[in-house]
Amino acid sequence: MRTEERRLLLRVGLKLLFTLALLAFAWALFGSLGGPEPGRSELRVPLVQVPIEGLRLTHLGRPLLVLRLDTEQQHALIPDDPRLLDPHSRWSHQPNDLPPERRTYQAPWLIVVDQAGELGCALELRLAGDPEAPRQPWPGGLREGCRGSWYDLAGRVYRGPHALRNLSVPDYRIEGGELVLR
Repeated sequence: MRTEERRLLLRVGLKLLFTLALLAFAWALFGSLGGPEPGRSELRVPLVQVPIEGLRLTHLGRPLLVLRLDTEQQHALIPDDPRLLDPHSRWSHQPNDLPPERRTYQAPWLIVVDQAGELGCALELRLAGDPEAPRQPWPGGLREGCRGSWYDLAGRVYRGPHALRNLSVPDYRIEGGELVLR
């Protein structure tokens, strides 16, 4: 085989390999934008089964916390509380269409990832009247178990030395009395 023929064969082969790699990349990229993957099904939880102290569950490998807020707790959420680091949830991980101050699609529910900060520590529910809380009178909220960061009942973090983000909110919807996690 002559040198020119060998060069032509190499060029054609490289172009074919590049085209195959580009197609594989496009298939992976656009395939991930579609609906749920096989094995990634929706999880449905009847909301009547959520106890007063909340429900902890796991979906897609993430621990989740589902809380039912009473009327007093809902009214105690202050939209522009200056003690909060990000009261309007501008830097939070949450669905784009979620109302930023309440961080729920439907009252009285709060659905958040049950991990706080970079360490992934579990959250503790702290009921009304906790004397250690950053806001008094304390209407109730959450506290990170490892470093002690505090969150209100919308999952928004109070200013402090540790946590820098509000709690993450998973992709969910509420339909017909059921929590549907996607």
